[in-house]
Amino acid sequence: MGGCILRVVGLNLVAPPELGAVSTGYGFFVEVAHEDVVFEVQVHLAGQFLTKYKTTLTQLTKTHGVQSAELDFCVWNRAPEIVAQSHSFPAALVASAGACGVGLGLSLYLAADTQPTTQAGGSS
Repeated sequence: MGGCILRVVGLNLVAPPELGAVSTGYGFFVEVAHEDVVFEVQVHLAGQFLTKYKTTLTQLTKTHGVQSAELDFCVWNRAPEIVAQSHSFPAALVASAGACGVGLGLSLYLAADTQPTTQAGGSS
């Protein structure tokens, strides 16, 4: 799974219907940005998502039973010979996520050349 995903972990959680979440055995997740968009677009779409659902997310993360809520950004490493890769989150995104009680994570995946490279798309 790629793109940007909101993962909410906890037992017996009921996902707010407006988020369009998928339930799992450990909580639920919401696709914030499709897997075929680059990091910068994921960040933009995540910012829109946090703004749109600020009240819902703030109430959710204060709900008894919620252990964690995190936006996980997927980045494909298409150049394994490169030793280091750096990505940073804008202060506005960090502040918005923090205000909602949502953490930020970055998952780096080694990818073949056949992985998607689309610059636009996503959902919010």
